[in-house]
Amino acid sequence: MVRVQLLLRTHALPALSYTLPERLAAGVEVGSVVVAPLSGRGRLGVVMAVEENGDDRATEPVRAVADFSLNSGVVALCEAVARGAGASVASVLSCALPPGISTNRYTVAGGVAGYSPGAIVHRRSLKRALGSERLKTLEARGELVLAPALPGAKTEEVARAAGGIPADLVVKKLGRAPAQRRLLERLAERGETPVRELISCGFKRQTLRALVGRGLVSLEEQRCSESIFVAGGGERCDAATGPVEFPGGVFLRRVPTARLCDEAVAAVARVVGSGAGALVLAPEVARVEEIAGRLRNELPDGTRIGVYHAGIGDGRGEVWREAAEGGLDVLVGTRAATLTPLSKPFSVIILDEPNPAHRARPGHEGVPMHVRDISALRARIEGSGVLFLSPCPSLRLYAAVGAGRVTELPAEHHGLWPGIRLVDMRGTGSSFSRALLDACRRTLESDGTVGVVVARTSSSSYVVCRGCGRTRSCSNCNEPLSTSGDGGADGPAACAGCGGGALEDAGCARCGSRRTTTSGATVEGVAFRLREKLGVTVGRLTARESVDADASVVVGTPSRLLEVCRDVVAVPDADDMLFGDRTATAERAFRVLYRAAECAGSLVVQTRNPEDATLRAAVRGDYRAFASGELPRLRSLGYPPFGHLARLSVRGPATEVHRAVESISARADRGGVRSSGPVADPRNKDDWLVLLSSRSRETVAPLAADIARQAARSSWRVRITVEIDPEEM
Repeated sequence: MVRVQLLLRTHALPALSYTLPERLAAGVEVGSVVVAPLSGRGRLGVVMAVEENGDDRATEPVRAVADFSLNSGVVALCEAVARGAGASVASVLSCALPPGISTNRYTVAGGVAGYSPGAIVHRRSLKRALGSERLKTLEARGELVLAPALPGAKTEEVARAAGGIPADLVVKKLGRAPAQRRLLERLAERGETPVRELISCGFKRQTLRALVGRGLVSLEEQRCSESIFVAGGGERCDAATGPVEFPGGVFLRRVPTARLCDEAVAAVARVVGSGAGALVLAPEVARVEEIAGRLRNELPDGTRIGVYHAGIGDGRGEVWREAAEGGLDVLVGTRAATLTPLSKPFSVIILDEPNPAHRARPGHEGVPMHVRDISALRARIEGSGVLFLSPCPSLRLYAAVGAGRVTELPAEHHGLWPGIRLVDMRGTGSSFSRALLDACRRTLESDGTVGVVVARTSSSSYVVCRGCGRTRSCSNCNEPLSTSGDGGADGPAACAGCGGGALEDAGCARCGSRRTTTSGATVEGVAFRLREKLGVTVGRLTARESVDADASVVVGTPSRLLEVCRDVVAVPDADDMLFGDRTATAERAFRVLYRAAECAGSLVVQTRNPEDATLRAAVRGDYRAFASGELPRLRSLGYPPFGHLARLSVRGPATEVHRAVESISARADRGGVRSSGPVADPRNKDDWLVLLSSRSRETVAPLAADIARQAARSSWRVRITVEIDPEEM
């Protein structure tokens, strides 16, 4: 008897019990991928338990066992991730398998007219020959059995010169065919060669076919993979400065951004040198390819390296199988590789841990849980070592250092920190100070480059006191007041948190002044005004557009602009980053300002709050000072990592949403869990949000998952999406 979790992404379906026929019993264990029936149709599933005396109601048998599987450690990890993320076990197990698994092939198991037993037939052909109803009947009777398969490995045609043919015979045969002779000489010199390479060198396919017809050349299909390769570096590169222990242990090392790849390569070399394997996780595909290329050139000869990310398409199937079967020493990938089964002891190395790309948003490919948390679970369950490399680790990770769950290694310090000028903009109505404009002009005169960092592309602005520069906050929830809409900066002030408005006669809580201005420059607006002030072409660089990005002056969002170093980096409105409407605003602002200082020859920062502790710590590059001030604030608020939140997104007809929200509130406001009232989702106006909060993840996550499960099983016409401890709130 086995318990099988069918891979249907719903909270409503638990693991089901099935009998195990003797012919399939050999080799079936926890993690085996099997085909089991549900409503007469074969479904893909994963064995969660093998039981001696199972459920007597399990009368249906497992129909087939796939030739690929997970291991028991990854199954336990997936169950733990599902509990922690409030997700269904099936959805997490699906993320541990490569995408693109074929579920449209069938094995003919019985006497199906026109097909021999054991034949593999595609569903489309069967449907065309038998019809939908007949196909369904035969599948329900077990005469047609689903035959899942990993995405097929890529193949390419390879040409090889035939051996043992005397040279004089070759000359005789090819005396009047110089093109064929040259091609044969090329193959004799190079050995077997891909046909595509021969064609790219100017040889014609008809010349190759003529040689094949003469028996002088043979062609065959060979598997090829652009994502698996063997290192040839010879000497092992220098090891990382700090210890990388294996097995076990979670470590953090603060490293300058420019040194991240160097440190990752060195850490991998140390792990591989100890005889273990390494899993390297980077936030972007470009960084993955860069590290893989470095490892290929610098690791010892014979080290097998695989690359795993969405860009390689169906090639992920072959890389996944190699990793699962122990054929790889190093796997380098994005968050998609986090749950990949590895058959040999390994350590995990994670670059740029705070990067939001390390976590999938609900509705996107991947688990809605940060790589940081999954790796910590993996270390506990599978005994792997974990090393985080980042210039500014998230406060959620850094808090674990103080709690003793993570060991901080000695940080690598920067070289020269740039010259930094803080410009106090209080009492001014201008967008640019003379200091900023003069710095830009001097740089342009010396043929240098200027980067201008702007936090937003939208038109909303924050309300700021003219007297002291403090951001005006909502009297209800203390979130910043903003203006938006057709009125722009002159529009009505409203709270981004609760939707409440400002009290027109209320003065500033700090200085009493009723005079206000707005803060919140946009990329397009700043570029337009700088063009007028400097009289030069000003480029724009955001996630959505790249206009004159090679200009000497470029205005852009932090994620794009700070990818390269510039002579001068200017931040015309630091307050827009420091006083946003999110609980993690200060942390995000610190990382942006810190990175701006890293990649600048000199840095100019305009602010109406020059005494702000986060700003001061960022421009000094003092991460410890920032963390020591921000962590107590998060603790007092009960926010992660000192409390836990579940964001429930509810979508459906208005009456059904109201009914669902009432049920959520009734269930949540007990047992140490508090719930908020429903608010419109700013990311999607068709959804309503309900927040659950608790001091314990073990309390709030199961409750959120149970609410989603209840909705999936009930007659409610709503869809509930769960996100535990979102990175941004």
